[in-house]
Amino acid sequence: MMSGGPGQPERAGPGTTPGGIDGRVDRARRFAALSVSYDPEKALEIAGVSGLSDRLSVAGALSVESDTDQADGRWRLRPPARARILQALKEAGALDQALAERETQPDYTDAADLCHALAGRDVYAEDSIARLVGAVAADAGALQRAASTLALAGPAAPAADRLPALQLAASAAEEQRPDPLLRHGIVGREPELARILAHCRAAWTGGPQALFIGGVGGVGKSTILAETVRRLKPDAPLVVSLDFDRPSLDGLDVVGLSLETARQLSVALGARAAPLREARLKAAGAQSGLVKAERRTPPTALLQEVGRLVQASGRPVLVILDTVEVLAARGDSHPLAVFEFLGACRDAGVVPLAILAAGRGDVPALIRDRVEALPPLTGLDERSASDLVQRLDVPSPARPALLALARGNPLVLRLGARLVAEAGPGALDESGLAGHASERIVAGQLYRLVLSRLSDPELRAIAHPGLLLRRLNAGLIREVLAPELGLGPMTEPRAAELLDELRRHAWLVEEAGGWVSHRSDLREVMLPLQLAADPVRARRLNRLAAAWFDRLPEPWAPREALYHRLQAVRSGGRLPPIDPAVAEQFDDAMLADLGQRPRDAVLLARGGRSSFGRAGTKAAPTAGSTLRAASELRSLLDQGEVSEAAGLASRTVAEETVDPLSSEADVLIEAFWRIGDWARARRLLRRRDQAAPSWPLPPVDSHALAQMQLRAEFTPDAVRIWLARHRDEAARLARLVPHSRERTFGGPLAFLLLAAGAEAPQTEEAAIWSVWTDDARRQADFPRLLSRKLDLVQREAKLPPDTAALAETLIAQAEREGGPPRALAGRGRDLMVRLLAVGSPYAQIAGERWRASERHHLQDRLAAIAALFTDGILDGDPDNPDPSAGPDPPAGPFAAERLDARGRLSEWLGALAFYLPDADNRLLARAAERRRRSAAGAWAYGRAPKPWRPRALDATQERRLDALLGGAAPERRALERLRAWGDLLPGKEDPAQRVLHRLESLLGTVGQPLFGSRRERALAVAAGLARAGAPVALLPELAIHLTGNGASAGPGPGAS
Repeated sequence: MMSGGPGQPERAGPGTTPGGIDGRVDRARRFAALSVSYDPEKALEIAGVSGLSDRLSVAGALSVESDTDQADGRWRLRPPARARILQALKEAGALDQALAERETQPDYTDAADLCHALAGRDVYAEDSIARLVGAVAADAGALQRAASTLALAGPAAPAADRLPALQLAASAAEEQRPDPLLRHGIVGREPELARILAHCRAAWTGGPQALFIGGVGGVGKSTILAETVRRLKPDAPLVVSLDFDRPSLDGLDVVGLSLETARQLSVALGARAAPLREARLKAAGAQSGLVKAERRTPPTALLQEVGRLVQASGRPVLVILDTVEVLAARGDSHPLAVFEFLGACRDAGVVPLAILAAGRGDVPALIRDRVEALPPLTGLDERSASDLVQRLDVPSPARPALLALARGNPLVLRLGARLVAEAGPGALDESGLAGHASERIVAGQLYRLVLSRLSDPELRAIAHPGLLLRRLNAGLIREVLAPELGLGPMTEPRAAELLDELRRHAWLVEEAGGWVSHRSDLREVMLPLQLAADPVRARRLNRLAAAWFDRLPEPWAPREALYHRLQAVRSGGRLPPIDPAVAEQFDDAMLADLGQRPRDAVLLARGGRSSFGRAGTKAAPTAGSTLRAASELRSLLDQGEVSEAAGLASRTVAEETVDPLSSEADVLIEAFWRIGDWARARRLLRRRDQAAPSWPLPPVDSHALAQMQLRAEFTPDAVRIWLARHRDEAARLARLVPHSRERTFGGPLAFLLLAAGAEAPQTEEAAIWSVWTDDARRQADFPRLLSRKLDLVQREAKLPPDTAALAETLIAQAEREGGPPRALAGRGRDLMVRLLAVGSPYAQIAGERWRASERHHLQDRLAAIAALFTDGILDGDPDNPDPSAGPDPPAGPFAAERLDARGRLSEWLGALAFYLPDADNRLLARAAERRRRSAAGAWAYGRAPKPWRPRALDATQERRLDALLGGAAPERRALERLRAWGDLLPGKEDPAQRVLHRLESLLGTVGQPLFGSRRERALAVAAGLARAGAPVALLPELAIHLTGNGASAGPGPGAS
C-alpha cells in the first residue's frame, strides 16, 4: 500500500499520473467518491488493476479510507476522504469530467442522486432546493433524501450552503409525520410510560440520568421509546438517537460517536448550529487518520462546542440507546465505552441530560452500577391485552379463552386471533391447548394450528417446515423444497404461484428484494422449536439449501450457503471452514438465528468477541481456559479491541500454565504488554528468556515487537548489545517499528535502534533524536512531528492565542531550517520541549488500564489525583500562566489521554504509582518518565550514546526548578506543593511530612552535594531524585526542600 506517512494512505490527487499504481489508486478513489457505497471488486475493475500485488495496493488504499463492514459486503468511503477527493476534483476543474465518466460506470443508478447533487442538477439545483424548503406541505421523505444526499456531496456541491435550511425543513416535516411504530397506537404500558417520563424530567433537574428498558424481543421496547419522544415534545428536548443495529455505529469508536452526536444536534438546533457544523467538519478531518485505539478518546474541543450550543439553546437533551443487546454482543467493554462517552459529553456541558437505553435481556454487566432499570417488559396487563384483542377484531365469545391462554403475551394474542379468524370463535375451546404450558410452547401449538388451516397442502408444506430456511424464492421452492418435501416435480409457474400465495400471509412472512422470509418475531420463537422437533429433517434441508446457494453466481451467495451449513451442525457435528470475508457479511439477525457454538465460530472468524470469558465469569482460570483465551486474544488484538482483551485476560488466563516458547505464550506477552499488565508480561518473558537465552524473535511481527519493547523497558543496555550483534534482526525491527498498528510500538526500542546505528525512519523518536544530537539524517521529520503534536494539544483544548501563535512560529521556523530550530530560548524552547512530551506511546496503555471495569471503584481516588494537574502545556511559569487546561481537572475515564495532550502523562502516572503503588503502576510510570526525560534531553535508557549531548537534568524539569528558585519564597511554595500532595494521604502529621515519610527510603539514596551554588546543588539533587524514581511532578519541590537551610535527605525535623 502506498503511504504518505505512518498509518496514512497516500493522497493521490486528480492530477496524478495515470500510469503506474498512483494513477490506478486515483481512479478507484474517484469511483468510490462518486458512489454512495461501492463494490470493491468493481472499483478494482475501474482502476484497471489485474496483478495480485497491484490489486492489494489499490484495495489497501481504499480500505483505510472506507467503512468495510457493511452488511451487504459493499464499502462506503468515509466523509473526510470523500470531501477531500471531491474538493480536489473541483479545484482542479476535473469534477464535470469525472461525473460524465461515472455515468458510464457500474451501479450508476444508486449513485445518480449524489452525482446530480455534485452537478447542481434537477432537485439539487439551488432554486429547486429553495422551492422544496419553502413548500407548505413538503414531503418529509423527499426532504430527508435531499438533505442526506447533499450532506454526502459535501462542500463540493453547488448548493452546499443550503444544507442547514434543508435539514431544518426535513426535521420539521418529520415531526409532523406519524411514527410508523405508533401507527396502530400504543397498547397499554401506561405505568411504564409514566415511570419513563418521570425519569427523564427528573434527570433534567439533577436526578439519575440513565434508565434501562429491557425485555424479550417483540414486546414493544422501540414503540415505547417512540411514544416517549412523542409525549416529551412539550419539553422540546434535543433528541440524539444511537441505534446500534447500524453496523457503522461502533461503541468503541468514541470519535465516531462524537461526530454522530454533533451531527444530530446540529440538525436539531438548526440555523444557530453553524459553528457546530464547522467544528464537526474540522474534527472529522483531524480524526480521519487515527488508528482504532486513538479513536477511543473523545475530541474534547468538539464536545465543548456542542456543550456551549446546548447551553445556549436552553433545551434539555435526551439520548436514546436502542438495541443495546447488539452492542453488548460485540463485547463487554462496548456498552461501558458508550456510557463513558456520554459522561464526557456531560462533563463538556451537554446538560441537562437524560439517557434511555433499551435492549433484550438484562442490563449489560459492566454498566449495572450506572443505570436504573425498569422491571423487564413481559406480557401486557389485563386491560391492555383486552384492548389489543378488541383491535384485532376477535369476536366477543372468543375473548375470555384467548386472554386466559395468552396471559398477556402479544405474540400468543396475535396467533390466537389469527386462528379464530380462520376457524371461528370456538376454535380455541376445541383446540385442547393447555393454558398452563409455557408461552413459547403455546405459541408453537397455535402456530401449527393456524398453518393447518391453510387449504393448499403444498402451501402448508412450504410454510412448515420450509420456513426453516432463512429466505425463499421460487427457484429454492422448486429445486430444493419440492423434491425434499415430496411435492414431486414442480414447474416454474407453480413455484411462483406458491411464493405469491405465501406472500399474501402477512401475519406469517415478510418480503425484501423478491425473497420471502419468516417474520422476525415468529422466527425467534418458532425456529428453536422446529429445529428441536425434527433435527434430522432440519439438518438435511439446511445442507440442500447450502448446496443450492453454492451454485449461484451472486456475491452474497457464499454467505447464505455458510449460514445453512452452520445451521446443519447446530445440534452437533464438525463446524465447516469459515472464510472471514464471508463471516463479515453476517448481520445480527443471522447471528441470532445460529446456536451458540456456530455463532461463536462466526464471531471469531471475523475477529469479533465470542461468549467465552464474558463479564461475570466465576470459574478460576485453568490451563484449558488459558489456551482458548490465547486464540481469542489474538483476534481481539488484531481488531484493536484492547479493552475487551484486558477483561478476557483478567478472567481466563493463568500464564504460569503455558509453555513459554509456545505461540500462545507469544500472544499472552503481547496482550499483557498492550493492556498494561506489565508485571505478568515480565514474568512470562523472563521464563521465555530463561528457556531461550539468545532471544530468538517470533515469526509474528507484533509478537517480536512486543517482546523487544519489553526488554528495552527492563534491560535497555542488554538490548543495545543484542541489536549491535544481530544486525539482520535489528534491520527487521527497524522496518517494523514505524508501520506498527499502534503508537504503543514507538518508545524505547526506537531510541535503542537509533543508538545502535540501525535505520528507523519516520518515527517520533528519530525526530526527537535530531533535537539532542547532531545527526542531520533525522531532521527532516521534525516539522511534521511538531505539527502532529500541536494537533493533539488542540484536540483537547483551545490554546491561548499567544501560545498557539508561538507554536505556529516554531513549526514555520523548523520548516525553514529543515529540522529543529537551533537558536531558541525562553518560552519558545520551553514550548518545543513540552510539545515533545505530548502524544506519549503510553497514553493508550494507561487509558485502557484505568478504564477497565476492575478499576471502576478507584474513580473517585483517580479524580482527586487528577485534580493535582490543572495546568496547561506551559505550566509552572508564574510570570506566563497558560490557561489551556481550562477550569476543570482532567479526571474520569479519559484522564490519561487528556493529560497526555497537555504533556503531563508521566507526571500523572508517577502520582498514581505514588498513591497506588502496585507493580504495574510503578513499571508504567517509570516507562513513561524515561520517555519524557529522553524527549526533554536527558537520555534515560541505560548508557547514553555518544551522539547524544549529555545533561544531568532534562530541560523541562530544569525550567521548572529555575521558575521556583527565581520566584518569591521558593521554600514556601515547594512546601505548599508537598502539602497539596500530602492532603491525599492518610495521617495526622503535617501533610508535607506524609509525603516525605512515604519517600523515606528513596530519599535516603540521594546524596547531598556540599559545595556549589543553591541552583547547582538543587540541580544535582533533582537529577539524583529522577534517577531514583521519585515522582517527577515533585522533583523541583523536593530538590528545593532538601537543599534548603538545614535540610537533609531524610523526612526532616519533627518526623515521627
